[in-house]
Amino acid sequence: MRKFNLQNLCHYADILAIPLFFLTFWYFYNLKNKTLIEYLIMLFGLSGFIMDTFFVFLAFFVYK
Repeated sequence: MRKFNLQNLCHYADILAIPLFFLTFWYFYNLKNKTLIEYLIMLFGLSGFIMDTFFVFLAFFVYK
């Protein structure tokens, strides 16, 4: 288990961001008649979810 300090705080914030990226994607995915901006936000939510999950995996399992 990692010791909680300010250096590891960004990793914990990344863990909290993962479900929020997913919820953003899910909300905009279920909207009807999306505008271009809504498609871009949905794409941002999906890409943020995928990249943040990958970076958290690297931080906690590869670069212990």
